[in-house]
Amino acid sequence: MASIQPTRIGTSYTRSGSTDGLDICDGVPLLPQVGALQAGTSFSYRDPIRILGVSPKRILFWRLSGNVGYQLVAGVCGPAYAATCIVQGETQGRDVELRVSQDEAAAGVFAGLRVDFPGKFQVDAGSPRWTYKKGFYLKWSTAFRTTFSPSIDILGLLIKIIRTLMKKMSDSSDIKEGEELEGEPRENKEEEKKPEPKPKPTVKVKSWGMFDKTDNTFNSNDGVVSPEPTLTLIVDLVPLWPELVAVDKGLKALWGGLSLGPKFHFIVPVHIRFKRVQLDDAEVRGLEYKDGGLTGTLDQDIDSVSRLQVDMEHNPALTFGTSFYLSLSVCKVFSFDPESPMLRLDRILGVEVSGGHYCNGFVNEVGVETSPAEPLVRCEETDIAVILDP
Repeated sequence: MASIQPTRIGTSYTRSGSTDGLDICDGVPLLPQVGALQAGTSFSYRDPIRILGVSPKRILFWRLSGNVGYQLVAGVCGPAYAATCIVQGETQGRDVELRVSQDEAAAGVFAGLRVDFPGKFQVDAGSPRWTYKKGFYLKWSTAFRTTFSPSIDILGLLIKIIRTLMKKMSDSSDIKEGEELEGEPRENKEEEKKPEPKPKPTVKVKSWGMFDKTDNTFNSNDGVVSPEPTLTLIVDLVPLWPELVAVDKGLKALWGGLSLGPKFHFIVPVHIRFKRVQLDDAEVRGLEYKDGGLTGTLDQDIDSVSRLQVDMEHNPALTFGTSFYLSLSVCKVFSFDPESPMLRLDRILGVEVSGGHYCNGFVNEVGVETSPAEPLVRCEETDIAVILDP
């Protein structure tokens, strides 16, 4: 019989980066980075093309040259995740029973699009020389040289433009104020009542940084941990009803407001589960979740355990949901924000778009309850991209 003391498996996660900037993760741009480990689909594209070239121009004893190009950098990292938990248990003969506690996981999906404009400018100085064979000539040497690479975060710019347009949407109408109709007498135009602007619903994005975190869900979810990064679009229908608009204006005078309407949720759940457990050189066969723990059978006898390795499998997916909300506030202190239960496509129809299966291996010494400096080992028959604390 061998005892497996409480051992921390996994890698701690951090939330870093800036929502206003674009970071590069192994050649792939990321908007704010989440997690200590990334595995899944990623791509990038770089193609520097010269858009401006300056041939050397001579001005007395000075020569000017330079060029400007552009390159498109685009990519997606993720779904990214990081997880950590405590594993303990014991063996009885070749039978193994493990218990998992203090499980935490975080996941996120990020994309980026950026345009760079690399260039350089150079000034060469010419020194007059004379030799018997060449006569007078100029010997050139670099007097000044500089390089530059301004860039534009396209995704960040689009988000700002969309937010600006959505903010102005409610103020727009099909017929502009003061617009005159051709062919009518002037007196008729003055008497005619101006058409009322058509009300339009407002739309806003609750969170375009798709991130989620879970705590202690392993045993309550039959051995599967599933953080669910979600992008939520909120539609405010108050502008469609004049009576509600009047209520909203009255509440705004009291430092409050009214909004109601549907929410549309784009969900990317990341399902994380134990795939393989190895105690020193002995592998646990037939691993399954049963009665609040993991059970299996060793492929060889062992007397004691000094090293624990766990291969985690994660499966990113995609599903959609909708809900209805009401938000009423007064004086920025009193608020009433009920929301209906979310109707999810995967729970109603049992259908979920799967993004494939990926494996990450974690290892630690038995009895150590802190994450090791290098927790990762390569899983068998898998191809992963790993990023630690980007």
